[in-house]
Amino acid sequence: TFQVTTAPTVASGTYSFGVTGTSGAISHPATFTLAVSGSTLLPVTLTIGSIGPEPSHVAQPYTLNFSVTAAGGTPTGQVTVSDGSSNCSVPVATGTCVLDDVIPGSKTITVTYAGDSKFAGASQTATHTVDYGGSLADLVSGSGWETTFTLVNLGATATPVSLNLFGDSGAALDLPFTFPQGANLPLHASTVNQSIAANSLLLLDTSGPLGQALSVGWADVSATGNVNAYEIFRYGPSGQEAVVPMATAPGPAVLLFDNTSLVNTLGTGVALANLGPQPATVPITINDDTGTQIASGSIPLAAHGHTAFTLANQYPATAGKRGTVQFVPPPSGQMSVLGIRANGSSFTTIPVMPPAGALRGSMAHIAAGGGWRSIFYVVNLAPQTSNVTLSFFDDSGNPLTLPLTFLQTGATITSATVTQALGVGATLVIETQGTGAQVSLGSAQLTSDHVSSGFSLLRYDPSGQEATA
Repeated sequence: TFQVTTAPTVASGTYSFGVTGTSGAISHPATFTLAVSGSTLLPVTLTIGSIGPEPSHVAQPYTLNFSVTAAGGTPTGQVTVSDGSSNCSVPVATGTCVLDDVIPGSKTITVTYAGDSKFAGASQTATHTVDYGGSLADLVSGSGWETTFTLVNLGATATPVSLNLFGDSGAALDLPFTFPQGANLPLHASTVNQSIAANSLLLLDTSGPLGQALSVGWADVSATGNVNAYEIFRYGPSGQEAVVPMATAPGPAVLLFDNTSLVNTLGTGVALANLGPQPATVPITINDDTGTQIASGSIPLAAHGHTAFTLANQYPATAGKRGTVQFVPPPSGQMSVLGIRANGSSFTTIPVMPPAGALRGSMAHIAAGGGWRSIFYVVNLAPQTSNVTLSFFDDSGNPLTLPLTFLQTGATITSATVTQALGVGATLVIETQGTGAQVSLGSAQLTSDHVSSGFSLLRYDPSGQEATA
């Protein structure tokens, strides 16, 4: 007889043993099976690390770090993280979970390790705050530029609001502020904290004194109440200005660009902000208007960093072309993207689109004739060829027949509807303008049998001003 003792780290299961009996030159081998039914699992230590950004905004991904350790080995299996409305499940070795919550408020985060055949499960909780707010991907102040911020409280009670400015390096960006409503004295700061009354607006302006050096960056808006925002940046010497909407969904994005010619040579600029507290690299893919890839690359950003550049300078393959730029946020990273179109002395911002697209959508305003022209940019975002239809309506809701020019081919038609098949990632560009004094006004609707997206660009030739819808 003999005794076998298992160590505390041995998992339950069956084990084969070899036994050999010997007597002089004679030996006899045999085997037996030992069943270990141990029901005592080893304890683990579950630790919740940093959570960032803290707080996060509605629809802004945030990252939770965790670790699961044990004295008797390496735990395996899954860890599940939930804040009550957003969930994430990853292998224990990953060490991070990314959640994306669209419901504001104080969150109780539960982190659960399920355990495995050797180690017991464990659970811990932490707290996190999800605020209203978002990002304004580009701002400019000084050297003739000024930026005006408009913040609106959509709620029925007063709410505190925080506006935080960051420069290209990610450091706090101090700028001079005035308050056009006269409620506050001028100040010089990188953070402005104010309370906005129910259903009220707060205006802030940063123009800088004469001779102030140019400052560029981006802004973060955060509030406990239901607050939205936009900014207008203006170049004083030309009188041109453009609107930057607040972005709340910092996921993948598609930007339509046009570096061809329309009255002047066009130029597309890109502004990109890293919303996260860690450095990030944003991969991009660039396709021409047929959907063919013509360039790719990656854009490094410091923590809370920002960059702005002219697309054709950074990626020469885009010069003289139309197409799309696809931006992919890095793992656990958040970004905000803005397009800027220059046409001579005029400029306007270009909306970025989620790559998921939609089956239908609308453009609330078009104008043609009397010095006005509208240019429609449509892209097929489906993984297969898609039939897209662009329909025009007048103010009474009747079909609006317009003279149309297909800018990629030069073909012209007069119609209230255009239907065309677009290949994967392909772009369609159509212009309408009248030669007489009569202005045709209305709206446009875009539909597709798969998914697509786009926008219209309005131009008033006498002033050169442009805007997008």
